[in-house]
Amino acid sequence: MKKIIIFVLISILLSCASTQHVDVVLEDAAWSTLDVLQNISDKTLAVYYFTSADDDDTELSEYIRRGLTTEIANAIMYDELDLKVISRQQLDQIMEEQSFQLSDLVDEGTQVEIGELLGADLILAGQLTWIDEETCHINAQVIEVETGVVLGGFVYDFWVDTE
Repeated sequence: MKKIIIFVLISILLSCASTQHVDVVLEDAAWSTLDVLQNISDKTLAVYYFTSADDDDTELSEYIRRGLTTEIANAIMYDELDLKVISRQQLDQIMEEQSFQLSDLVDEGTQVEIGELLGADLILAGQLTWIDEETCHINAQVIEVETGVVLGGFVYDFWVDTE
């Protein structure tokens, strides 16, 4: 019994230690994205929406999308990789022109179509899942637009300020 309690306490402490604030996770996620793209050059990446079962996550999704776009662009410059990141404004213009509904964004076929419209070779997209009131789980994938193949991705748990 004592060993089980110690194991549970250690597991809880380790899970708490691995959960970071969303801003720290964005920087780590940018580097994780570049790890996936390490051997890829002369490509364009579009950071796409991060969907959630909770419709109230639009603001968090936008925050993550903008943050990842910036962090990935900074990491690319630092690492001197031959990759480009498409800005949020370009994605919004395409979305507006095509009049896509939010529900269509979840569809993988739509993601590929939008990537083609943008001239993007790759899309970074994912899902947000709330673990509790302050802790969220992000599961992201880098998808090759032409084939729909998932090249890799990352998973992080993070906490956000709810006040």
